Amino acid sequence: MKYVIQLILYFLVGSQGFGLPPATNGESLGILVMGSIVSRNPAKRDNVALIKETATGKVRAVKKGFRVLNRFVVRAITDKYIVVWNQGEGEKLIYQSKYSNEFSTPAPNVTPSQDVSNSAFLSQRDTYKEDGFERDSQNNITMTSSYRDKLLGKELSTVLMQATAEAHMENGRIVGFRMHQIDPGSIYDKAGVRDGDIITSINGRPLNSIPGAIGMLKNLKGSNRVDFNVKRGDTSQNFKMNVD
Repeated sequence: MKYVIQLILYFLVGSQGFGLPPATNGESLGILVMGSIVSRNPAKRDNVALIKETATGKVRAVKKGFRVLNRFVVRAITDKYIVVWNQGEGEKLIYQSKYSNEFSTPAPNVTPSQDVSNSAFLSQRDTYKEDGFERDSQNNITMTSSYRDKLLGKELSTVLMQATAEAHMENGRIVGFRMHQIDPGSIYDKAGVRDGDIITSINGRPLNSIPGAIGMLKNLKGSNRVDFNVKRGDTSQNFKMNVD
């Protein structure tokens, strides 16, 4: 199970490190994202975004690796946003205007009205099973080595774009990492993690700092089993992951 570290990293990192790049609607950059066509096969790298250059009104289709305004390089394209980069400014996330509520404000706090009461885990304890991957009603996750290798064979950035993790603070201290923007059908979804869940510990060790979390994850290499605790509302549940 030498790759279990990468699987756990999927639960804790965004597109570049912890969280996504700075988000904008693109007006300040002179780029508007009008829409996108996203392949269901991550290995194909043929996602296309339709952008508008505001200074000229020119509309064009771009793919990963294309240059925009002779200033940015497109690094990623999803159904909601694109990520562009240049050496001087780093990465910028440009979201489509119809998704502005997801990116222009902080991730919402989870409240009981969002079904995260004491019975939250009981009410959402579904199961999932497909060839090589299974999660039971007690959040025990088992996958075959071939399923893991297939998962890790996908483009890493695509997998990471399927969810976002942000450090969750309480009383000025990091107490875990909150998950949100989880795509339906993603590895996070299959594992039973929901928007608003906070991953608080791995193998009993608290996730209370970014450097500490990274160091702990590196030490997991070679483990045959990994447990991680998830807080949903005021209820906690232990998830167990095994690779056969």
